[in-house]
Amino acid sequence: MNQPVYQLLGGKANDRLRFDFFIHADNSPKGRDHAKEAAEKALAAGVTSLGMKNSGFGGGEQNIEADIANIKSIREAVGDRAEIAFDANASMDYYQALQFGREVEEFNLYKLEQPVATSNIDGLAALRNSLKTPICAHESSVSIPGLMEVIKKNAADILGTKLASAGGITEGLKWGAIAKASNLGIYCGAMNGPWEMINMSPSSLGGSWRFPP
Repeated sequence: MNQPVYQLLGGKANDRLRFDFFIHADNSPKGRDHAKEAAEKALAAGVTSLGMKNSGFGGGEQNIEADIANIKSIREAVGDRAEIAFDANASMDYYQALQFGREVEEFNLYKLEQPVATSNIDGLAALRNSLKTPICAHESSVSIPGLMEVIKKNAADILGTKLASAGGITEGLKWGAIAKASNLGIYCGAMNGPWEMINMSPSSLGGSWRFPP
């Protein structure tokens, strides 16, 4: 029909969407310097929202202390000129996540994403009640059944999915409507797949978009 998909879905809902530029963690001795350099380059290019992955993501060994040091270094580099999120990729148990969350509260993260296992929705709920940092459920809320369980247990402030995991655009729209009706923040991640061409980050770093706060 020679029209953009949003027009076929009823018209544009948002003129602009926030996009997170991801800085992949480094637990080497120079990790803090690398994180700071990447954050400064992104800030100079106009980025105002930074995301971080846990060390060990994609290979290697996780180092929670290095993750905390990298977050501190990035916050020192960008000050209040950019917001920061951390994606733990379900890599911690509850007590590790609780301690980590308490350690990083001073750095004012806008979200702590999926710190505990996908199945541990009760753990997400407990963290939400114990920490000031907004908790984001991602792997726990990728599909609609998981989404509903997270909502029922008040386990998150922000919900995340990927269109390829949710079942495509139609299912993603259902997911978004449910999240919005529940008065929860929502975002859609992208990993350079054919269903997620919203991703525009360089060098295949991955990223995610979300509705403005």
